[in-house]
Amino acid sequence: MVRVFLRHAATEYNETNRWLGKTNQKLSPKGLVQAQQVAKELAVYRFDVIYSSPLSRAIQTAELVAASQINSCRIQVLSDLAERGFGDLEGRVKCESDRRSLDQLPTVEPALDFERRLQRVWTAVNPDLENILFVSHSTVFSRMLAMGMIRSESGRNRLENAEYSLLLSIPI
Repeated sequence: MVRVFLRHAATEYNETNRWLGKTNQKLSPKGLVQAQQVAKELAVYRFDVIYSSPLSRAIQTAELVAASQINSCRIQVLSDLAERGFGDLEGRVKCESDRRSLDQLPTVEPALDFERRLQRVWTAVNPDLENILFVSHSTVFSRMLAMGMIRSESGRNRLENAEYSLLLSIPI
């Protein structure tokens, strides 16, 4: 049994250090290469299902992983795996003052709403499946770790684009 969390590959905003959130960007040329490379690495796992965020960058990454699988692997889109909404920050270059004031900004998805949404993910996950891949976003991964929903073998609390971590536990 294997459970893996994969952050989507790079977009133009990722490459220019901009807030992306729920802005729906496709993978950049660099991101397509990253996704193809990670798909080859993950081919050995033979996933039963890929649960993906509904955002294009995650779906594109999931599709490339699914295409690399030896077995037939379906993608199930879970809206609750979407990135946190960063409101008016989306498209702006990231800076430390924005990070510090994130939870006070009125257009940013409230932390409590985001956490409730992440808790709903587990009601959609089929516990009978052996090998599961989650394709989502760095903030989703970090918040799930912080909330104790998942444990990661990497020991890291953040994933770079197209980076993945084996999960030691999930709440199903």
